[in-house]
Amino acid sequence: MAIRKKSEIIHLRVEPQSKFILEGLANLGGTTATRVIERLLLEASETAQVMDIEESIDDSILADGKLTLREAIDLALVDKDQIITKLRISYLANDALSVADKFITLAIISSLDIFGGEVEIFAKSENIIKDEDFNSVPRVDLEKIHEHIKSLTKFAEFRVKNPNIFMSYKEYLRVAQN
Repeated sequence: MAIRKKSEIIHLRVEPQSKFILEGLANLGGTTATRVIERLLLEASETAQVMDIEESIDDSILADGKLTLREAIDLALVDKDQIITKLRISYLANDALSVADKFITLAIISSLDIFGGEVEIFAKSENIIKDEDFNSVPRVDLEKIHEHIKSLTKFAEFRVKNPNIFMSYKEYLRVAQN
């Protein structure tokens, strides 16, 4: 089982004024620039609304029919494989995924003859997916996904670079083999 990292490194290129503002906020708050960025991100994620909520999401996790990005990410993050987290995000806040990750998660979900398995994307006990829709959420084989991760990534890159070419992952595999 994969262990979630405690921290990630992000490199940002910002305007000089933004850097001075960040340093100023950190100094005024007696903290670090990293903590300022984390706080600002959390605050923004608590107000950003997920616009296109899957009908299969249980109403009990929604507040007045709404879900914030922070709530969606909190529900999506599990101490499992990163691909499970992205698959969960695809159900909870698909628009929060990069275009490439959307292609990857869709390729996995629509190619269950390749990627179907026993690993649940959501556990029934989490009550994230409505009971009547729970069996429609596929189970996946993480080993198969990891075996294909390079070709899934190349497929996503191909689709991003060629938005007018509509091709499934399986079609892409057939063409790539020739």
